[in-house]
Amino acid sequence: MSLLLRTFRPTSPSLRWKKVPLTPNLHKGRAFSPLLIGKRKTGGRNNRGHITAPHRGGGARRMIRYLDNHRKIEGPHRVIRIEYDPNR
Repeated sequence: MSLLLRTFRPTSPSLRWKKVPLTPNLHKGRAFSPLLIGKRKTGGRNNRGHITAPHRGGGARRMIRYLDNHRKIEGPHRVIRIEYDPNR
């Protein structure tokens, strides 16, 4: 099985040799919302609220996909779809 790669036009030095794997098996639509959990951000602050890492904070909100690794129900399971998780 060969890996399909997408190549880029060399419009800048960083794109000249860039190759990214194609992922046609990932789900194209929105994420499955019952399995989404909000990711907590610190914004560079510690438990007292003081800035310990400057110039951090802001940005877009992140959502983590919940993974059920415990399989509380015995027996075979069915995979509905494969989604991309940007936080892993």
